[in-house]
Amino acid sequence: MTDYDVRSLYLDLLRRNLTRYGMHERTPSDWPLHRRLLLKTVNTLTPRLRGTNARNQQARELGLDWPAEAETMIGMQRLTSLQQC
Repeated sequence: MTDYDVRSLYLDLLRRNLTRYGMHERTPSDWPLHRRLLLKTVNTLTPRLRGTNARNQQARELGLDWPAEAETMIGMQRLTSLQQC
């Protein structure tokens, strides 16, 4: 593995963490327990009922969704463009 590979992997990890790409949304800790459990149940069952979650991943890729806890909302493609500059 070369230095370039390591840098590329690290920058990919940063992009994924900044956009929360492929991660589930977390619930606010100040919500009451019953509300957090309900949201967790709905978030767990919804992708199974809808089938694949490819549409949401594509929206995250393009920066078209608004994740609740992401540090940036510009999307993976724009972050990749910034990396290539």
